[in-house]
Amino acid sequence: MGSLIRSGPLPAGVAALVLLVVLACGTNAGPPPAASGTVATPPAPSGTAPPVASSPTPNATADPGDPPPGKAGPVPASLASVIDTIIRGDSSAIRAHVRLVPTECGVQIECPPGVEPGTVFPIIRAMGCEPLLPNDLPGGIDGETDWFTSGPRTLLAVFEETATDPVFGWVPRGAHVVVVWPAAMGWASAFHIDGREITGIEFGCGHRPEQYYAGVEPSRFLIGPLPAP
Repeated sequence: MGSLIRSGPLPAGVAALVLLVVLACGTNAGPPPAASGTVATPPAPSGTAPPVASSPTPNATADPGDPPPGKAGPVPASLASVIDTIIRGDSSAIRAHVRLVPTECGVQIECPPGVEPGTVFPIIRAMGCEPLLPNDLPGGIDGETDWFTSGPRTLLAVFEETATDPVFGWVPRGAHVVVVWPAAMGWASAFHIDGREITGIEFGCGHRPEQYYAGVEPSRFLIGPLPAP
């Protein structure tokens, strides 16, 4: 049993870094994401995630807007709002923040029955072990999002993103990456964010958080990095 740092609601309009301390619980590894064209059925939630209480900043004398030594800077208010939405675990609110990308079916994604290859769909670009189907098609990312939100979520890191090529040629990059540990999945997920938009989601495929941190200079972290619970 150790201590974890978990984020809670962040005040709107204020650039803030909020660290929360909660008792670590054993994670429940969910079923692995299915092969391309399918989404693993999420386990039935046993209840809503417990509310997370705020804790004081580690240095009570410091201005809460001041970044820790060597960090990239305070968390922008727009980014803090999206982080709060992710950690609260409201599936609909998360989807409302995600940027839709016009994408042809029949190349990187399957076409639904009766739809000609090349038909363009505005979709959420997300991955598990494979690119996930559009939200509005059968086998879309709704199941994966609900799985992600079905248990407590721990904020592990926020860092500036400098790469521009889409992840695995599929997930668009953003200005920042938010790394989260969803207990229901039992591995790390990463959200790519630009302003108030989630540009793409890596729900993960057995990922350790260190895989997302690889090659990231310490000066680019706004929060963390923390190891897996």
